[in-house]
Amino acid sequence: NSLDYRQELNTTGVGINLKVGFIYRVNQMLRLGGAVHTPTRFGLDDSFNSSLNYDFTTDDGQTSDITAESPDGLFEYRLVTPWRVMGNVGVIIGKRGFISGEIEWVDYGSASFNYSEFGDLEREVNREIENTLTQAINLRLGGEVVLDIFQLRAGFQILNSPLTDDDTVNYAYSLGAGLRQRSFFLDIAYRRSILEETYVPYTVDQAPIQYVDNDVTNGNFMLTLGFKF
Repeated sequence: NSLDYRQELNTTGVGINLKVGFIYRVNQMLRLGGAVHTPTRFGLDDSFNSSLNYDFTTDDGQTSDITAESPDGLFEYRLVTPWRVMGNVGVIIGKRGFISGEIEWVDYGSASFNYSEFGDLEREVNREIENTLTQAINLRLGGEVVLDIFQLRAGFQILNSPLTDDDTVNYAYSLGAGLRQRSFFLDIAYRRSILEETYVPYTVDQAPIQYVDNDVTNGNFMLTLGFKF
């Protein structure tokens, strides 16, 4: 009659990395830049549990309801994210605004996990990452127009799939406006992203894997208010 399967996961942790960049002013109008982001080294803790409620009717018409919960689980591990290398160019249009573009290279297949007490599983997961994930090029373009004390902004990005042999491209764009005064500033922005992904809700021994294709659209509004002293 019904089946309700719930999984809860809470991840906490701390990480450290280094970001180094430069900007070279070719002339008053043109700027060139670059940056390198080292891998972030995270120490993470996962706490998790799951529950299942199953309501069914037997062949003789009897209705049964079964509920089961797993014990609370805790798992400690470390994660190293990929390197990132970026290059960008900016064109300043006098006092009327600017246009900027950025290209980013990421080697997703270089990410790795460390499970201190599960060496075999660690090697299996890292081998799967290396075989499944690949390098990707991401592009971003943005600009701003200045109208006296007001600014109008727009941005667009193209994110290539990190999966090997997958040509899926995800997009995001943003619109924003700002107000500048001597004592305060106000910015508002809207960002919309479109993502295609495949999700595996559960796995069962000796049964086909269930795949769910998700088309995810996210919209975020952001408001910033600042005061100058």
